[in-house]
Amino acid sequence: MEQSREKHLRNSKNAHPNLKYNHISTQEVLLDASLYYWIMDYKSVHERIMSADPRIRLVTICDLNGKIMHSDHRQGVENLLSPEESKKSLELAVNAWKTRSTLQSKIGKGKYVLAEYEKIKRITMPLDEEHIVYITTEVDADHSKIIDSARREAR
Repeated sequence: MEQSREKHLRNSKNAHPNLKYNHISTQEVLLDASLYYWIMDYKSVHERIMSADPRIRLVTICDLNGKIMHSDHRQGVENLLSPEESKKSLELAVNAWKTRSTLQSKIGKGKYVLAEYEKIKRITMPLDEEHIVYITTEVDADHSKIIDSARREAR
């Protein structure tokens, strides 16, 4: 039965190209499918974080190399930085997060970093072991509420 199912999956015209089907178990297929779902679900995570507070301006989810998985501003929010400046700001936040992580064996894993500026607050925090969430808010936003909400999205 298992062999015929694998054969069907390998030969299926609807087979997903990122899933492996050669001599694998159903459990491995399910694991690959769940990883694919997580990869494709960044937009949903973004939307849930964004819905936590109307004073959230931007949510970006990226990997630890700065590759953006999903990013979007709240509709009607004016960008304060140019695209180049936004990219640089994200790059600096990612690098600072990685630098802080080198100390985790002594002080523990980072939970979040909050930077408050005259015009915005910026929150950087882990989503999982390989991704961070970069959030900007209005200055009057309740950052504790936003951080708690975003942490519930983290795995």
